[in-house]
Amino acid sequence: MIRPIVRSQNASHPLKRKLDEDSANHAVAKRQHVSTAQGVESEPLKKPSTLKRRRDNEAEVFAPSKQARTAPPPSILQLPNELLHEIIGYVPIEGLKAFTQTSSLFKEIAAPRYFVEADFEVPRPGAFWLSVCSGDCEALLLWRRTQAFSLPENIFFHMMSATDRELLVLDIFFQSLPRLRDISTSINLSCLGASFSSRVVASLLESIKGAGCPELTYSGNPLSQLSHVSIPRNLPHPAIPSRIKSLTVRSSILFAAPVIPFMFATLFHSPLTELILTDTHMSESQWTRLLRELHFSQL
Repeated sequence: MIRPIVRSQNASHPLKRKLDEDSANHAVAKRQHVSTAQGVESEPLKKPSTLKRRRDNEAEVFAPSKQARTAPPPSILQLPNELLHEIIGYVPIEGLKAFTQTSSLFKEIAAPRYFVEADFEVPRPGAFWLSVCSGDCEALLLWRRTQAFSLPENIFFHMMSATDRELLVLDIFFQSLPRLRDISTSINLSCLGASFSSRVVASLLESIKGAGCPELTYSGNPLSQLSHVSIPRNLPHPAIPSRIKSLTVRSSILFAAPVIPFMFATLFHSPLTELILTDTHMSESQWTRLLRELHFSQL
């Protein structure tokens, strides 16, 4: 007996299922399109391709790390001192001067070479004397800042064509000396030429006195006849007591107006035991007035 084939109500024709799926996909796409048009952004998930991931990995391998990018470059100070001395030997004098201003280490390494190039003879500790010429002023200031600095017993300054700049450098040198104690250095300062001012000389002499030097000798070109010597009244006591015991002056510039305060403060407030004044170009009446004002208890 042949039974008729009855199809289930849930079963559907394959063609019909295909049409239903296409219709559903079209509806979803339409809803996404409408949502985007209304301002709702869609964020589909996209996975990077295998090629892009490989390229990113290679970039990370060859790119410098953040620590390497921020690390400072290697310093020349990391080299051995023996090699630094060899390098300094090839540097010209202007470069040596710049090296001495870079760091304490370079200052100590480059300074001896700079002194040789500048023809400045550094005295040994405890030396009896040191001679300083016009071209030695900057080398003298550098020597003051080195660990090998040691004051000799006497310093002779021979400024054959002195300038304001050179005397200002000497002024800075003596201003740094009060930090030392028990200074017993005698200063002999000879300033020749007409390229410096008496105001700079006055400042330099004040610094020499403030450094505590016990002996001072100054000589220089005589000025023209002094028309007037003004003796200041009621000179205040200096903040730093003068230690000058021996004063020798062989120039009339110390009686010029800018230098008079130093001169008379030294005469009135110093423990002088020796005083020599020559080549002052002072008249007899001026000498008479000056000696009337001076009273030396130890001369």
